[in-house]
Amino acid sequence: MPEVRRFGLLDFLALLLVLGVAVAGRVGYLAIYCDNAQSPGPLRVEDETPELAALVANIKDRDEFKSIAPFAAGEEVTSHTAPAYPYLLGVAARFVSEADFAPAVRWAQAGVGSLAAVFVFLFGRRAFRSLFVGTLAGLGMAAWPFAIVATSALSDGTLATFLMAAVLWFGARAGGTGGPMASFLFGLLLAGLALTRPALLPFAAVCLGWLMLRTRDLPSGWLAALVAFLGFVGGLAPWAIRTYQLYDEPVPVVSTAYYEVWVGNNPEATGGPATSAMLATASAGELKAIAKQPDRYASLGKVIAQEVTTAPDATVRRRIDALLFFLFGQRWFTDRQMAEPIGETVPQFAELALTASLLGVLLLAFLGWRWSFAYRLESVPAMLAMLLVPLPYILSHAMALHGPRLPLDAVLIPFAAFGFATFLLAGWLTEPQAEDDGMFR
Repeated sequence: MPEVRRFGLLDFLALLLVLGVAVAGRVGYLAIYCDNAQSPGPLRVEDETPELAALVANIKDRDEFKSIAPFAAGEEVTSHTAPAYPYLLGVAARFVSEADFAPAVRWAQAGVGSLAAVFVFLFGRRAFRSLFVGTLAGLGMAAWPFAIVATSALSDGTLATFLMAAVLWFGARAGGTGGPMASFLFGLLLAGLALTRPALLPFAAVCLGWLMLRTRDLPSGWLAALVAFLGFVGGLAPWAIRTYQLYDEPVPVVSTAYYEVWVGNNPEATGGPATSAMLATASAGELKAIAKQPDRYASLGKVIAQEVTTAPDATVRRRIDALLFFLFGQRWFTDRQMAEPIGETVPQFAELALTASLLGVLLLAFLGWRWSFAYRLESVPAMLAMLLVPLPYILSHAMALHGPRLPLDAVLIPFAAFGFATFLLAGWLTEPQAEDDGMFR
């Protein structure tokens, strides 16, 4: 395998190009289609979080993580949703006026989304030993229409995508060099990813285990493994201590794991989000009477077990539906729309751009993943993400739109870039160690 090329002038210019395209796309979308970030724009690609406004207001005013959880009798101190994004917004709301709050969040997300494209560029360049592949990946993420549209949504998709891209880059770097700082940041970012998207906790734990095993073969690898573990545990510790004090038992980030599995495994389940018919099948009165939140949702375990054992054929069909909804969104199968129109003026060819780009990336990503075997060492975090990120949604349920899949886009795009480069430059890629392989060294 070729060595990692030193970061030179050409690499720096490529990074600036990726950053410029990413900023231009996101700023342009907010300025032109979102009234200078004053409105959410004409399209939505993420499902709304109904509790977000209440959580942000309570964090801002009373420093309480409090809202109405599913089947709760009323507003309560809760851990039913991921804390990272609401806390960031709640703290930010203390320093920004109410009128400027939403625009400020959107402009901030434009910056965060642009940095995600930079990390995708860095990961592609290092993991596949190619400036060309890295540039393709970075430009793909910079111009990715789902990420651009998500910039205007007050939802955690942009943050989760940024964290996933950063995890890939620091994982590739720490796995290659065993550097203590890269390893510590890798562990810390994994914790942040789990606190943003609890469904990604299994992926984060397995990624951490991979790095700890990988660094055994590196100089001072024990130090890299130790600081990565400390970063991960230290990042999760404040929230874990808070939930333990609240419930007198450990809670893996959120208390609603059983609830999410129940949404995908009950007589009215579709593989998609909760529906009114589905909620009506639950004994809402009995659930509201259970004050302790983890016990309230754990009581749904009997319904889950009964449904899986009595209707295994329907359970398997729902898992297939959940996988398809995760990739394309349930709305595609009901309304044939990749995005939900919410504005008066929808950009022309928006549906075509979203549909064609997703189909192309999925096809190329599969080929790139298949052909990247020779580069497996430092692309392990991406390979793990391909397998483990969809799994919790397949076992439970997906959503109507693309929010659950957005972090995985940061993984699919580098593989798609590698697949495209393989087609375009097959002669160079078949002999990566040749003396005249140019930028593939």
